[in-house]
Amino acid sequence: MLHESYLGHLPSHFNMNPVVKSFIISETFLWSSITLVTPIFAVFAATKIPHGNLEVAATAFSLYLAVRVIFELFSAKVLSKRVHKNPVAIICLGISFVSLAYFGLSITNTVIAVYLLFALKGIGIGIASPMKNALFSSHIDKAKAPMEWSIHDAITLLGMAFASAVGGVIAGRYGFSTLFVVAAIVSAMGILPYLKFLNNKGSVDITK
Repeated sequence: MLHESYLGHLPSHFNMNPVVKSFIISETFLWSSITLVTPIFAVFAATKIPHGNLEVAATAFSLYLAVRVIFELFSAKVLSKRVHKNPVAIICLGISFVSLAYFGLSITNTVIAVYLLFALKGIGIGIASPMKNALFSSHIDKAKAPMEWSIHDAITLLGMAFASAVGGVIAGRYGFSTLFVVAAIVSAMGILPYLKFLNNKGSVDITK
């Protein structure tokens, strides 16, 4: 079945819409940056932040999720009406917030700052996710939807798997500050695939 579905086809069979390709590449960078940090963040919170502990790490992650939910609803209901044919700038802004949050973590030394930076990360993911997902869904080839979704999952998850291992190595050898800077850079690289659409004034209709 695998051979029939993938290996048995010519490379032209895997041609994708440029928006879909950009989405997959961007998601790989974005979620790889997050996975660089997530598996070992509790160690950072418990050992490198004054008065930090496992509860701080758990609370920060809960805050991130709560803020993300709020801003996803906000983005879907409010922002989508205003940027119906120009969602790319919002996507890039959201990814920038994630990158800024990781840069902030590289220099922070207080619990409050950790909470605020995780909230900023939640805002970034929250405002970008509905736009990104709508963009992907509206440009996917309906006849190849299962394949394109599987390619998206495969590439993104492989990137995350690699990043998870690399994150431990970077933190162990070079410290958490270096890890957060690397995560910020990798996250910011998630903006690059969308730049060609920004140069076109972001005119990518999320309904097409």
